Amino acid sequence: GALGGGAIGVGMTMADMALQAAGGGTGGGKTQSQIDYEYDQVYSQFTEQDYQDLADGKAEAKAKWEDIQTQLDALNNSFANSNKVSASGMAGSASSDAITAANEAFAKYGSAASNQRYMGVMDYSKSSSEPRFMIIDRETGKITYTQAAHGKGSDPNNTGYATNFSDVKGQNTSELGAFVATPYYSGSMGKNALSLDGLEDSNKNAGNTSNGKAIHTSDYVQNNGQQCGRSLGCIAVPNSMGDTALTKLSNAFIYSYYPQK
Repeated sequence: GALGGGAIGVGMTMADMALQAAGGGTGGGKTQSQIDYEYDQVYSQFTEQDYQDLADGKAEAKAKWEDIQTQLDALNNSFANSNKVSASGMAGSASSDAITAANEAFAKYGSAASNQRYMGVMDYSKSSSEPRFMIIDRETGKITYTQAAHGKGSDPNNTGYATNFSDVKGQNTSELGAFVATPYYSGSMGKNALSLDGLEDSNKNAGNTSNGKAIHTSDYVQNNGQQCGRSLGCIAVPNSMGDTALTKLSNAFIYSYYPQK
């Protein structure tokens, strides 16, 4: 998995992030290359064919993916116990339920996306204080994590958790299901964004001009382990994600997950 640069964001592996959470040094613990090697050894077990089998719903691939997640959890706990991962959980492994649901949706709707390498997954089962938006490289298995905001209509009491979802105009709610992200663009007020075109009945109004749902950058979202601000229904990510990670998702498949959907 990954978070990134000097202010936890883009381009770092879980190993890099673990070291950053420890203050940037290797101290008396493992070196960056040693930690990176351990994560890469886990990820390398899951091949490109395994990802295809997972998308096809094959039981063997599902079991293998669950084992990968168990190994990642063990590594995260190991580094946390040696003060290599911060208490904020910024290096937490991906939600296997969210990724399983995304892969199942990809098998059904993924052909609509011309960018088949990358996939974005939003896990609304988690708080906005957690790194719950994932950019998945389907070729390598690497995952880039970031915090992300949800719509104020999905969380009217500002608890940090989204619980209400709709694509009705004016409700300022987030939406669930499968989308295709239109080409990356630099929008108004300097916002870097991907417009979202809904692929299911539950989100078919997402891309309408009047509704205008997107993934965009914002000042009110930071990768700091704190609760994010709320959007008008879009998925908002830190500004640091705009020029690198979001470009990977142009024309890619996006899936927003909630366990009660």
